[in-house]
Amino acid sequence: PATVVGDRVLVRADAVVVCAGAATPALVRELGLDIALRTEQHIRVAFRLRDGAGPPPCLLDRSGTYGERVYALPLPGTDLYAVGVHGQDPDTPAATVARAAAYVARALPALEPEPVALRACTASNLADEHDDAFALWSHGRVRAFAGGNLFKHAPVIGEALAAAASGDEQTDVPLGRVAATRTG
Repeated sequence: PATVVGDRVLVRADAVVVCAGAATPALVRELGLDIALRTEQHIRVAFRLRDGAGPPPCLLDRSGTYGERVYALPLPGTDLYAVGVHGQDPDTPAATVARAAAYVARALPALEPEPVALRACTASNLADEHDDAFALWSHGRVRAFAGGNLFKHAPVIGEALAAAASGDEQTDVPLGRVAATRTG
């Protein structure tokens, strides 16, 4: 069995899956797994839904039609919708906020165009790989999974990781066309 030590908890399990974003490499390093990630800080700007508007769905707009390339999502349990602008300069958050607000005013009529909150996020991607690449590393009964933009495919990835952790060789593990399995 594998053992996980956490804050005030000790868990023994038949298998462990580590999928903790930018923290994944540090969590599995002592197992000898070397996961090379590049990380970047991003600011997501939150906007309030207009009265009576339902939350828009998750959005990935790479078209440039409204002057920016953005990713956006509703913030669960709130009446807020977060917008992230591609190509951010972490040293100028005010410019990022202004770009997001201008995009919202042009493209998202269900939102009030005044920003109400900021959230700093750390994005991680596999070093020297495409931003949407991901990979699975193994050491005994521990699996480590890392990559970029994993939230987009979370339900499928979750099922695939459960199959990988359980050793189900009969399951087609759809870890993507750019995925790699690495054993450490």
